[in-house]
Amino acid sequence: NYTADAEAYQLFLIGRYHWNKRSGEGIRKSIEFFRQAIDRDPEYALAYVGLTDAYATLGSYRLAPPREVLPLAEEAASRALQLDEHLAEAHASMGKLLTDYSWDWPRAEKEFQLAIELKPNYANTHQWYAMLLANMGRFDEAIGEANRALELDYFSPVTSTQLGNVLYRARQYDQAITVLRKTLDLEPNFLSARAYLGLCYLLRGSHDEALAEFRKGRDTAPNSPDFVTLLGYAYARTGQRDRALRYEKELKEMAGQTYVSPASFACLYAAMGEIDTAFKWMEWSFEERTPSIRGLKTDPLNDLLRTDPRYDSLLRRAGLGR
Repeated sequence: NYTADAEAYQLFLIGRYHWNKRSGEGIRKSIEFFRQAIDRDPEYALAYVGLTDAYATLGSYRLAPPREVLPLAEEAASRALQLDEHLAEAHASMGKLLTDYSWDWPRAEKEFQLAIELKPNYANTHQWYAMLLANMGRFDEAIGEANRALELDYFSPVTSTQLGNVLYRARQYDQAITVLRKTLDLEPNFLSARAYLGLCYLLRGSHDEALAEFRKGRDTAPNSPDFVTLLGYAYARTGQRDRALRYEKELKEMAGQTYVSPASFACLYAAMGEIDTAFKWMEWSFEERTPSIRGLKTDPLNDLLRTDPRYDSLLRRAGLGR
């Protein structure tokens, strides 16, 4: 599982530190350190797990095109399991890949269950398993797994945000807001928590609070397409189409300079009532293997499209048929 090279181990720990920031800069730094650890010890399976998680997170956090990073993540995961087939962390990472990119729910669940059997106290397994369960609509189990992850890694903003995300998908907005506020008290610049907090406010009808959170996120990360999307979405949902169109224009301009997920455009056009255009972007999301497809069944952001017959087809293709 591990390495006899102390420097390789230190490089792995530094990589995990940067990865846990969940920022584009942090994740790309982590890749450098994981690769240095592998250079020191080419049979260090855990370093390949780190590399898997870094590449996978670039795609799931909409920081890079999934088709660009997925082959690199799969290659690293396969190598980790080749080196140590009993490594719980490698099975957990494989489960995440199968959840986010392949939408192979039965196989992903088996990988998570095996990882828990091999190492019950690995927080990432419980965190990622919680998301699989939430995506499938098994909310009681999902909340249990997310709480277990938080017990194991209490001060991690990633873990607490994931609990907030699960509660958001279960439409328990008040409970999610409580969790996400606590997360931001500990780490005010953790952008995922800020995004989900704003969405919970918006979907429970607290529009001013939602816009305030999205503006804070935009101020913290002015180059992030996510908060441009969310501001446009919020204005569209509150009937302020002119303002929403400004953010649509800005998002298009950003797409010429940096990666913007097709899911962002699908979300924005759905909120503006341009349903045919939204479905075109959803199709592009499928073609690109965008991880947001995993949320088709339960993510409230998709509610504006659910009554359209085309949506049932999307659910079946993702293995999430009603």
